[in-house]
Amino acid sequence: MVASPTKSLARPIRLQKLLKPKPPLPASYDVPLTPSCTPLHTAILRNDMKAAHAYIRYLDSTDADGNTPLHHACVAGRSEMAALLVERGASVNVTNDGGNTPLHKAAVGGHVACVELLLAHRANVLHKNHKGQYAADLAGWRMHTTVTARLRDLDLAAVLAIAPDAAGNTRLHYAAASNKVDALLRILAEGTPHIEARNENGCTALHLAAQAGHYDILQYLVDAGADVFAVTNDGACAFDLAATHLRLRNQLTRIETAKLATLEQHSEQGDTVLHVLAKLGRLDDVQSLLHASPAAMTDTNAQGDTALHVAAQYNRVDVLRAILAHDDGACLFRCNHKGQTARATAPVASFSAKLLRDAEHAQLGCFVTEWLLESMVHRVTARDSTVLDFVYAVRPHSRLFASP
Repeated sequence: MVASPTKSLARPIRLQKLLKPKPPLPASYDVPLTPSCTPLHTAILRNDMKAAHAYIRYLDSTDADGNTPLHHACVAGRSEMAALLVERGASVNVTNDGGNTPLHKAAVGGHVACVELLLAHRANVLHKNHKGQYAADLAGWRMHTTVTARLRDLDLAAVLAIAPDAAGNTRLHYAAASNKVDALLRILAEGTPHIEARNENGCTALHLAAQAGHYDILQYLVDAGADVFAVTNDGACAFDLAATHLRLRNQLTRIETAKLATLEQHSEQGDTVLHVLAKLGRLDDVQSLLHASPAAMTDTNAQGDTALHVAAQYNRVDVLRAILAHDDGACLFRCNHKGQTARATAPVASFSAKLLRDAEHAQLGCFVTEWLLESMVHRVTARDSTVLDFVYAVRPHSRLFASP
């Protein structure tokens, strides 16, 4: 069978394309000329102890993927090198670009000696990489059963040994997020001054437990005095973070209801129910409370803040609108104990600050109009009915027409 001319020419044409020289790179093209590893990284991979001592000044340096020399030592199973680095001050909980610590690297390689060394120096066994994997998970994936068993048998001791990390997470955060009940109870038994400790995202241990859906952990924290109304940097409370956990949300609803019922008798900050609802951004509840008791918006807490101040601080725009709709200026211009109006407490350049600024201008305009109208009436020698009719048409709610 004779091959088609088109098919017979296809192979030479493809070959010509492959052999065709590529155009040169432009002069401005930035080609990295430096190696991705430091001499210390190289010395560790070559197991050259003499060179490692010579280049120890690169102890905290990283390669192109964020790996420190300790990462290299652990993934290669160089336990003596790892011991040297740790002795010289290398961090055992430093992470690379993938969120992996040296313990993750040692677990991947199944290097028991490196794992034991890191654990002896308080390596965090509950740290997750960016894929949500523990070191034990990586060891299990590679079928390193000895390392997997060692890491998973350390629950209590490992959590108690965890030091606060760079993101502000304490051992209580890790115990709550990982559902380690025994460790959490042991930590709480030591005292609870740290129960409201926050990480860099403003999350307490209660927030992490709610987000992960850990029912028992959350209840233990609440019983120990954790603030169920605390909010993160993004303004989310535990109830908001438990969005996908229906049972936990029902639990939090019951807890919040019970707390609000006794809030004014137990709140150290002097917050009323309206203060808390404004902080959480519960618009429907705020509107119901204002409808039933409009005077509640003038109540202040220990800092002299009204609910309007609180709503401004947490940038609760809808709640601000609801309160302003019932306010005649009494709250808008009221200062707290620091001499701040609600607008002064709002985040800079936020929509709340703009809304309050516009409300202040509008209210000031009303005050000026009232003053001008009063001046007009008082300048009339006789209370001319024509002037009064005009004033009433413009400002029917003026103090001039108030009952004595």
